[in-house]
Amino acid sequence: MKVKNPILRGFYPDPSIVRVGDDYYIANSTFEWWPGVSLHHSRDLVHWEKLPSPLNRQSQLDLRGVGASQGIWAPCLTYDNGTFYLVYTVVKSFYCNMYDTANFLVTATDILGPWSEPIALNNFGFDPSLFHDDDGRKYMVSMVTDHSVPKKYVGRLVLQEYDDEQKKMVGPVREIFCADKVYLEGPHIFKRKDWYYLFAADTGTGELHGQSILRSKNVWGSYEWYEGNSILTAREHPDFLLQKSGHCDLVETQNGEWYAVHLCGRALENRNPMDAPRFAGARRYTLGRETCIQKMKWTKDDWLVLANGTSVYAGNAEGTLLGYPISLEVSVRKASAMTAGSYPKTTIYPYRYATGGSANQLIPMTAVSGGGTASVYAPDGWDIGKAESLHENGGVKAYLVAYP
Repeated sequence: MKVKNPILRGFYPDPSIVRVGDDYYIANSTFEWWPGVSLHHSRDLVHWEKLPSPLNRQSQLDLRGVGASQGIWAPCLTYDNGTFYLVYTVVKSFYCNMYDTANFLVTATDILGPWSEPIALNNFGFDPSLFHDDDGRKYMVSMVTDHSVPKKYVGRLVLQEYDDEQKKMVGPVREIFCADKVYLEGPHIFKRKDWYYLFAADTGTGELHGQSILRSKNVWGSYEWYEGNSILTAREHPDFLLQKSGHCDLVETQNGEWYAVHLCGRALENRNPMDAPRFAGARRYTLGRETCIQKMKWTKDDWLVLANGTSVYAGNAEGTLLGYPISLEVSVRKASAMTAGSYPKTTIYPYRYATGGSANQLIPMTAVSGGGTASVYAPDGWDIGKAESLHENGGVKAYLVAYP
């Protein structure tokens, strides 16, 4: 099977992804629109359902006076020890070379909320990301806005520790990346084996956009630049449907596979006039920036690259589906107003199913995690043995897909 990109279509930029058990969640920027931060949930990385926005109270997010393309930038969603952590920037201005970028943190024990009141973190840059180390310590990495005229830095990233008990940033702010030619933003830190990896977008957010990776044996650096950067980009292929690719985040599946979600844009053939005051001759992207997914792999020397071994994703709009869904032998028990039958080799996407219960009731399937037989109820007229269907029963969605 193939997954069709973009997986989130139309104005879902700057994706951040996290897995909690069998559940995957993506958070996206919402800019000047309220409520703040868009959340989606999936159990297979293909089918996504919209969740309530976490910033839905004025005490959490006040966007009065915020202009176009300001507001919520690049949220980062993580999870540790039963708690979801969401860090984000509220941009109040970015004109005349001056950026007003306040960074905040909210938490929740349930992805559906309630989410806490915001904790103020700092205001010297944007794109914050929280990293939970395996020793229990937490760190926030972000880019730094250079207000110098002319600018001293093209790209600069800093790291500081966050104290979860005191609910504040503590200790020194240390520079972990600085360059006069390469611009990095949207940074994330993750750990694999003995390496700390710094994963960041490079070269702006336009058609030159890409993704780079660095690594260090110490969270504070120094970080080694990968010679194969950018590891994902469409900058050399203006004919590709998915342009502007970059600003990735990573997730590891239950079976050890790695995937990157990233923003992209689908360009129209229309271009701005060549005498336009801004973006002269540039292509237009009326759907904004969207969210895609790509399969990744690790090299023998522990660098992360696209699964196809290049920096260019395979094809224009498709990639290989991951190891889900779960294959099950499914039998449907007879009940009032129900259709009974046995449907072998039926695949159940593991996130909105029926197992047990009473007639006309669909409940989440949690007991079956591998092969075997699941007992389910199906409404009359629901032929789960032949077709892919989406049915609603009591407001709960169920996906059942059968192979011939």
